[in-house]
Amino acid sequence: MLKWYSDHQFTPALSIHRAGAHLPAILIRLPSLATALSLALVMTGCQLKLNNALSETGPSVTVSEPSSNHVQADLGEVTYTVTYARASNITLTASDIILSSDGGAGCTKSVSGTGTTTRTVTLTHCTNSGAAVEMKISPGTAADRNGKRSVASPTAKPVLVLAGPPAKVAFSIQPSNTSAGQSINPTLVVQIQDAGGNRVTSSTDSVTVSLLANPGTATLAGTKTVNAVNGEAFFTGLILNRIASGYTIQAASAGLTSATSSSFNVVLGSPTTLSFIENNPNSLVRSRCSTVFTLQTSDSIGNISPIGSSLAVNLSANGSGTALFYPTPLCTGAPVTQVSIPSSGTQAKFYMNYDTALASITLTASGGTSSGLTDATRPVSVANGTNSWTPLAAAPGGLPIRYFTSSVWTGTEMIVWGGNNSGGYLNSGARYNPSTNTWTLMSAVGAPSARAYALMVWTGTEAIVWGGAAGTPFNDGALYNPTTDTWRPMSSTNAPSARRNTPPIWTGTEMIVSAGYGNGSNVSGGGRYNPTTNTWTTMSTVGALSARRNHSAVWTGTEYISWGGYGATYLNDGARYNPTTDSWTAITSVNAPAADANNKAIWTGTDAIFWSGSIFSKYTPGTNSWTTLSSVGAPVARYSLLMAWTGSEMIVYAGTNSSTFVQLADGGRYNPVTDTWSLLPATGAPAARTNFTGVWTGTEMIGWAGYNGSYLNDGGRYSPP
Repeated sequence: MLKWYSDHQFTPALSIHRAGAHLPAILIRLPSLATALSLALVMTGCQLKLNNALSETGPSVTVSEPSSNHVQADLGEVTYTVTYARASNITLTASDIILSSDGGAGCTKSVSGTGTTTRTVTLTHCTNSGAAVEMKISPGTAADRNGKRSVASPTAKPVLVLAGPPAKVAFSIQPSNTSAGQSINPTLVVQIQDAGGNRVTSSTDSVTVSLLANPGTATLAGTKTVNAVNGEAFFTGLILNRIASGYTIQAASAGLTSATSSSFNVVLGSPTTLSFIENNPNSLVRSRCSTVFTLQTSDSIGNISPIGSSLAVNLSANGSGTALFYPTPLCTGAPVTQVSIPSSGTQAKFYMNYDTALASITLTASGGTSSGLTDATRPVSVANGTNSWTPLAAAPGGLPIRYFTSSVWTGTEMIVWGGNNSGGYLNSGARYNPSTNTWTLMSAVGAPSARAYALMVWTGTEAIVWGGAAGTPFNDGALYNPTTDTWRPMSSTNAPSARRNTPPIWTGTEMIVSAGYGNGSNVSGGGRYNPTTNTWTTMSTVGALSARRNHSAVWTGTEYISWGGYGATYLNDGARYNPTTDSWTAITSVNAPAADANNKAIWTGTDAIFWSGSIFSKYTPGTNSWTTLSSVGAPVARYSLLMAWTGSEMIVYAGTNSSTFVQLADGGRYNPVTDTWSLLPATGAPAARTNFTGVWTGTEMIGWAGYNGSYLNDGGRYSPP
């Protein structure tokens, strides 16, 4: 019987009788062993000894060095040779390849080759440039003849993944919602990437950001062009100045595909500033009540921003005279030293009387240090009234003669724009400074197209120009900034239909437009435009003004009041609109004046006074009542006149006689406290005309242009006594 011992010897001895011959190699298969052994017989006395020992570990696996020490991300490839020893069957697949990286890199894996000795492993489409990739083979990817599986291979030499050439830019940190005037936080970061989205760390390319979607027509401030460092450009201190939802930013670099950021919003910042706004006077007539001063709370860049709790504002003025402040118009009642901005409010209003003529005083409004608001200051000159006219300097050559032009007062300048003459419609304009008696032409870049009858209001920083007509009416416009002499476009989304011959009203935050003359017919309905958000809001039509044109309107501080006009006939009805509640209230017809159009209106602070010569009444919204006013000593009835409110009197001048249709060169002053008229002086007065456009400055009424059979480009300034 043949036995197998641990010393690899057979017992009993195996004898082979073959005289004179070499001993052959003999293959002995032992059924008790799992592996076939190839034995060489060696004569050692009477014993047969085995030369080879039985394998106990299965096939061995080795991996060559990579074909390259680096691979280009996405585009390049690297290969390894995997070698097996003692394998009779290789089962290596891509899932058996283990990749690891200290930088999160990854690659697409594949295996090729046949036989029982080698396989080729290929890595392609590697990602995350700058990271090293290591590779090894999992255990069990081959077997010997007896089914013994291979062990894991050692880890191969690592391969560094390198980015491809720059191909595009991408936002690695997107813009977030921010407050107007505040830096976008966290800092915006833009990467230079290859075609596969890998950051090109070697890139120092220049990257520029700009607004793409700009719903608020905002300005993007800050450093907008930055050189990349290690393939990344950091944009710190980017600021937008207007409130709106849905902004996007575009990032671009020369020769690379640009990127668009995710959408973000700009909201109101907290109030930081107390300032004087609107048509606040910068000059007063000595010992006469001023027009209204309006204080406004705003964020750091001028967007109107409400306060939290109510705030008492202290009023003062320097100079040798005495300043008296009143919370009510016409400077009635007891003077005060404080006015209040209500909780969640933005404004406080007051009136002023100063008893001494001075070249300049400084008016100061302070909420105190605890309010966190900077004080509001305004230089104001106080002059003696003269009851006289002063001609305007000749308009510059680039400002043609015209009428049906529009005008606003900024606090220091009169802005005039648009109109028409025998040569057609105009889109030119200029600014007139009465303190220097000089004109400055306005830029036409970005201005609305040529037109007459344009609606125009002053916001405190910009003039809004909208609507009007050049044969066909418009419903577009733009905003003009006199400080920068630039225009910016208005949104047309939800804007009212095209129209002219309607009075625009500025509320302190919005422009209100209602009714007017459209394309061949009168229209009703309207909208409110907010320049801070560059958005229109459609107004309720329930109880609204019927279709009409050439009606008049005033703003009371809380309501838009409009009356009269022309529909199918002349009208003697009207309505009040509250933008807070988006609701209309009819004006009583009891004691209302006769039907009329082309009348003018002013707001005294308590009453709306309507005048065209044929009608002369005041409407008091507090009592919803009409009062007929005295016409004794009043100028002749007229329409298309110039009207101004001084703070204590209504001034009217020029226009067309309602009966003879002749242009006029006279006017008068109406005092609502005494219900009396005084005629204006004729000496030095501008020539007769209709559609005399103009403003009240605080001490003077300025009028310019018009028509009297010829188109005009002259005018005058009237100083009441």
